[in-house]
Amino acid sequence: MNFETLLNSRVASLTVGGEQIDLVPALLSQQNGVYTFTSSTLTVELTVEFPAKNAITTLLRITNNGRENSPQITNVRSLNIDLPFTGEITYSGLSGDDCGERSFVPFAKPLSENRYHVEPHGGRSSNVTGFPFFDLSDGKTTYVCGIGWTGQWSLDLLGAARTANVQVGLCDCDFYLKPSESVRFPLCLVMEGGEPILARADFRDLMREKFSPKAKRKEDINLPVSIQPFDRYFAGQCGTNKDPSWNTEEGQLREVAVAAKCGFDTVWLDAAWFPGCFPLGVGNYSFVPGFPNGLKKVSDAAHEKGMRFVLWFEPERIHKETETWRNHPEFLLVRKDAPDDALFNLAEPAAREYLTAFLGDMIAQNGVDIYRQDQNCFDVLDFWRAFDEENRKGVLEMHYVEGLYRLWDDLTARFPHLMIDNCASGGRRMDLETAKRAVNLWRSDTGCFPEHENFATSVWNNLQTLSLNRYLPYTCSGVWESVPYDMRGAATGGVACNFDVLNPNFNPDSVKAVIEEAKRTRYFWNGTFFPLTEPNLKTDDWAAYQLERDGKGIAYFFRKKDALNPIFCTALYRIDPDKTYRVTITDEAMQTEEFVLPGEELATDFWVKIDRKRASALVEYEPIEAQ
Repeated sequence: MNFETLLNSRVASLTVGGEQIDLVPALLSQQNGVYTFTSSTLTVELTVEFPAKNAITTLLRITNNGRENSPQITNVRSLNIDLPFTGEITYSGLSGDDCGERSFVPFAKPLSENRYHVEPHGGRSSNVTGFPFFDLSDGKTTYVCGIGWTGQWSLDLLGAARTANVQVGLCDCDFYLKPSESVRFPLCLVMEGGEPILARADFRDLMREKFSPKAKRKEDINLPVSIQPFDRYFAGQCGTNKDPSWNTEEGQLREVAVAAKCGFDTVWLDAAWFPGCFPLGVGNYSFVPGFPNGLKKVSDAAHEKGMRFVLWFEPERIHKETETWRNHPEFLLVRKDAPDDALFNLAEPAAREYLTAFLGDMIAQNGVDIYRQDQNCFDVLDFWRAFDEENRKGVLEMHYVEGLYRLWDDLTARFPHLMIDNCASGGRRMDLETAKRAVNLWRSDTGCFPEHENFATSVWNNLQTLSLNRYLPYTCSGVWESVPYDMRGAATGGVACNFDVLNPNFNPDSVKAVIEEAKRTRYFWNGTFFPLTEPNLKTDDWAAYQLERDGKGIAYFFRKKDALNPIFCTALYRIDPDKTYRVTITDEAMQTEEFVLPGEELATDFWVKIDRKRASALVEYEPIEAQ
C-alpha cells in the first residue's frame, strides 16, 4: 500500500471531555510532518514520518496551553488504523521475558473476526505477558509493527473481513493536564512487506539502520565479546567463587590480564563494586574497600590492552539505608506497603538532572565505555499507580518514561561514543524507544545459570536468537562453557562469557579459537538475518539460521542433544545461482573444510552433516569473482 494514503484516514484518536476525536492528518494543519489539532485549551500534535517508502511512524503529544486544568482525557491511541489484507489474517508475535523456557517463545493466532488485548506485566515493556513487536499477515502481505513505550503500553487488535484494526495506547489513561503541562504517548512503527520471513528480515534491517544507535553514529555497532564472570564468582554458581579477591582491584587487574591473553575485546564488571553489593546495596555509589582507587586503574588496564570496560548500575531502584536513600529522600517514591525499596523519581526534573550529572561524572571518572543500566526485580507500575494524583491516572508514568529517555539522551550527548546496555532483569524493557538508544547485552536472565537437567540453556539460546532476530538486531546472551556448541549458540554480534578465568588451572589458549570466531563473524550480524528453522523448544531437532551481508555470509547449524538425523538440508537466502562460491565449514572440533560449490546448490539443496549429537557447524561462504 502507499502509506501516504493513510493521511486521508484516521491515524490516531483520543477522547476529550467524553467526546471522541479521530485524527485524520489531511484535515489538520501541518508543518514539517507535525499535524496539529487545537481546542480551547489543548494542542494535540501528531508527528507522522516515513522512515522508508513502505513504513510509517506516529507519535502523539498533548499540551495544555490554557490557564486552567484541561477537560478529562481518556482512550488516547497513538495509532488507530485499519490495515487491508486479501486473505485470512494471522497475528504473530513473541511472549515476554520470564527468565525461563517461555522467554520470547513465538506464537501465531488467527485474527479474522477475533479480538486481542495485549499488555506487559508490571510496567516493563517486554515483561512476561507482552512483547512490543508483532506482525499481521495473510501469507502474501505482512505488516510488521513496533511499539516504543518503556512502560505499560496496550495493544488492541480487532479482525474483520480482510481488515485488521490496530490500536496502540496506554493501559492507564484517564487524566487531566495542568496549565502548560505536556505529555507524550507511544511511538508506533508499521512496515509493510511480503511473506513473513522476508518481511521480518526487512524490518530487522530497518531497525538496524533507522531505529538503533547505529542510526545516530552512522557506523556498525560492535557488540562486546566480553569476559563477565559475575554469576560464576559473586553469585557463586560454580567455579572458583571462594576466591575473595575477585571483587577487588587486584582481582580485576588479574582478570584484565587473563582476558587479554584470551583475546577478549571487553571487560565487564557487574554488581559487586559497591557496599552491600547486589541487591541490598543498590543506591550506593561508593566503592567497597577492595577498590580504594575506584575503578580507573581497572579501566586503564583494559584500555592499555585494547579492550573496552562495561560497568553495571541500577539507578532506578534504591534500597533502604543506602547513600541515595539517606542523602536524597526528596528524589524517592516510597510506598508504605513496600518500604524496603524506593523508586528514584525520573518524572521529577530536578531528580533526573541530578542523576544525569552524577552518573556522567561516574562514567568519566572511572573510564566507562559501556554504561549498563539494569532495572531489576521491580514492578515499577505499582509505584506509578500508587503516586498518581486523583483523576490523573497515567500522568506519572508518562513523565517518568520521558525522563528515562532524557537521561539516556543527555548521557550520550555528553559522551557521544558511550554505548548503553539496556537490562531489566534480563530482557524485560525491549521496545522501539529503548532500541533507538541502547543495545541488549543480556537479553534474558536465563544467561545467569549454567546448563543443567532442568535448565536447558543451549536450547533456550537457539530459540531466543531465532525469535528475537525477527525484529531486533542487537541482543546478546551469556555463555558458561567455551565448547563451540555453547559458544555459537549464545553468540550473536557479541557474547558475555562466564568463564572460570581466575582459576589457576584455566588455560587462555583453550578459548582463543572460539573467541576469535565470535569476533570474526560479528561483521555479519550487522547484516540481514534469515531463520533456517522455526524457533522451538525441542531437543530432538536442529536449529539453524543465516546472516547475509554484501553478497557473502555465514550460517549456523546445531544438532541438538536428542536429534537422530545427522544430516540437515536447507536453501540459503540471497544466493546468486549463476555464481560459484567458496564455502568453509568449521565443525565442533574447530577443524575446517573448504569447498567450491555452485550457487544453485546453495540456493536449493545445501546439505550439512554433523556426526554427533549436541554439536554444531559454522558455514562461511563468499562468491568467487571471475578472473
